[in-house]
Amino acid sequence: MTDARMESRPLKIFDIAAETDALQQRLAAGVRASTLSSTAEQPIVIDYAHQTIRHRHIGAYECRAGWAGESDPSVRFPTVLAKYRDRRISPKNLVLVGPDVMAHQQARSSARTPFDGGVVCNSEYMLGLNGSSVDRPLLLTEPVCTPRQSRKLMSELVFECYRAPSVSYGLDAMFSFYQNGHSLDEGGIICSLGHSASHVLPVFSGRGLFNLCKRLSFGGGDAEEFILKLMQAKYPTFPSRMSSLQARVLLQEHTYIADDYWEEERKYESEEGFFQLNHTIQFPYTSAKAAEEKSEEEMAAAAERRRAHLQRLQELAAKSRLEKVPVWREVKRVKPSSCDFRSFMMLEDNSFASLEDLDATVKEIEQAVKRAQNRKAGNEETDEPPRFPLVDIPTDQLNEEEKKEQRKQRLLKASYEARERQRRQKEEEAQKKADKIRKEEEQREADPEAWLESIRARWTVLWDKVEEARKEKEQLGDRRSQASRKRMQVALHLQSGCVAVATAAAYQMHSADDFGRNDEDWYIYHDINKEEDQEDEEEQEELEFLEGFLNEHDAGFLDRHKNQLGWSDKSPLLRRFFWADAGDSTIETAHQLQLNVERVRVPEVLFQPGIMGIDQAGIGEILEDLIKRLDANAQSSMLKTIFVTGGMARLPNLARRLDATLTSLLPVGSPHQVRLAADPLLDAWRGGARWARTNADAFRRASITRAQYEEFGPEYLAESAFSNPYFA
Repeated sequence: MTDARMESRPLKIFDIAAETDALQQRLAAGVRASTLSSTAEQPIVIDYAHQTIRHRHIGAYECRAGWAGESDPSVRFPTVLAKYRDRRISPKNLVLVGPDVMAHQQARSSARTPFDGGVVCNSEYMLGLNGSSVDRPLLLTEPVCTPRQSRKLMSELVFECYRAPSVSYGLDAMFSFYQNGHSLDEGGIICSLGHSASHVLPVFSGRGLFNLCKRLSFGGGDAEEFILKLMQAKYPTFPSRMSSLQARVLLQEHTYIADDYWEEERKYESEEGFFQLNHTIQFPYTSAKAAEEKSEEEMAAAAERRRAHLQRLQELAAKSRLEKVPVWREVKRVKPSSCDFRSFMMLEDNSFASLEDLDATVKEIEQAVKRAQNRKAGNEETDEPPRFPLVDIPTDQLNEEEKKEQRKQRLLKASYEARERQRRQKEEEAQKKADKIRKEEEQREADPEAWLESIRARWTVLWDKVEEARKEKEQLGDRRSQASRKRMQVALHLQSGCVAVATAAAYQMHSADDFGRNDEDWYIYHDINKEEDQEDEEEQEELEFLEGFLNEHDAGFLDRHKNQLGWSDKSPLLRRFFWADAGDSTIETAHQLQLNVERVRVPEVLFQPGIMGIDQAGIGEILEDLIKRLDANAQSSMLKTIFVTGGMARLPNLARRLDATLTSLLPVGSPHQVRLAADPLLDAWRGGARWARTNADAFRRASITRAQYEEFGPEYLAESAFSNPYFA
């Protein structure tokens, strides 16, 4: 198999920024004008997307609301709310709802949702009114098997706070089933793939069989979180931070369900299959602007301006120092007492502890001014080296003040000489390097091919030596390795004073267990380490020197160097999953994600939850177990309609995969039909509006009136064909 990165291949590159903007526009759809008059006696239908905020990532599934007489909801917005205070605008808290929450960083961090795990826990976030009450009946959707406490909070909010005349509750999955033309009397099996969880609910004889309902703790929100974690683990150093909204784009636009998961994964192993299925996701980035080319005159003028500016700064600093010198000289001439001197220095905000410090500072400033004047006059060469006249005078010929000055001059002289030695050493090293480069250039000009071949050979030998030393250092961590044995042998030789011991018997003779008893024994390790580190530095410098020539004059050196580092042809498949494109790395390719096996792995959790670590049965096994619990008549009726709704029902190839799974699980020849919702997002609202509009009597019987609320309590539920069961 050839290395795909070394070939030019057309990649399917998708712009995540454009796809995210399109999704945000769909989520931020505003309020449109209602098609009915607000005075008409129409119920208000509200369908909530039951979501949960995970790890401070704001979900954006919608709340849909509108009049029952409309074909589509009037209002659609994300079910999130935040209290935000902008002191520049208003000292009061601003309540932001839906897409407005995403406009402020502080608001996003304090966002809240009414739901937790798919059920209402914060009922105060559910409804909001401009007026004081609601004068219309309400139809609200809820998930399967909603807890009584959650419904109690909602009913209290509706009747106590908003004083609505009545409220009715229904299942979003049942309304979607009804909207798609299926009869509850004929029955079927509803697979609701929601945002927080997935449910399988059988329907028979006009009612849902809730005692046989099954739940899979995996929904659209979990799929978004899973693909986000997979990409973070795959690219831990990715320069951009992926948001939950971008993860939703990857899930909705780029994932699909495979007919055969294991066979689909094997397709990615082949070169052709990989480039056919792989998607390259381009994240937004800011490219560095190319520096404008300037003429030599412009560059010289800019350099002159910088030099003049630096000179002005130096003159201002010198002037500021000189302004204080006369004052300091006057202080020195008056010779105040120590108390007056400290008071004056504190008053002037200077850090002089004594008159000697003041003398040294004045002298230093005068020398600095003199050097600046020489540089300005172009007489830098006239700067004389510092003189230390008291260093060579015998100590017995000096008084106490001169002795102190002599000690100070000795320290200054030693420091000056050390700096000079270091400067000369650097100059010698620079000269040696220049001579070495000049010699290599002369050889290259004389015979380029032979010179390049010699550089390659030297680099290979040195690289092998450096790699061998590196591996030997890694082996030193193991006391029983050959490298550690050899190191101990050398230490024993040094400790015993032996020059060479060549036999194993001699090693045994010197391997007494008393080494290390004295502190001097451990200095041997210090000497060995010092010599080895010095050799490593020299070899590394030589290696970098040769690599400089190879990078400049050898076009194929980079590829061979990658092979030396371990990126050989043994693992082209692994590299391909991370970097599908060939060529040099640029800022554009650094902001690209390769989405390949994740496209099928994330949706496959529906059928194999163990991929995500969920200890539950998949959707196929749930259906198999459910069907086995039904009698023959119910089986034949329900298998005719296996209805799939919910946000994840939009995943490509779901119906065909579910049909194939049921075919393999059911007895041979068992008739069954899998059907998808026409619009998994809006069918629940449309079904509820259609039922309330066309079955007014049934809607009134299924509504909880204020009188019933006051008589039976807030936990009361008026049952209907579309509602959860009520247990008094």
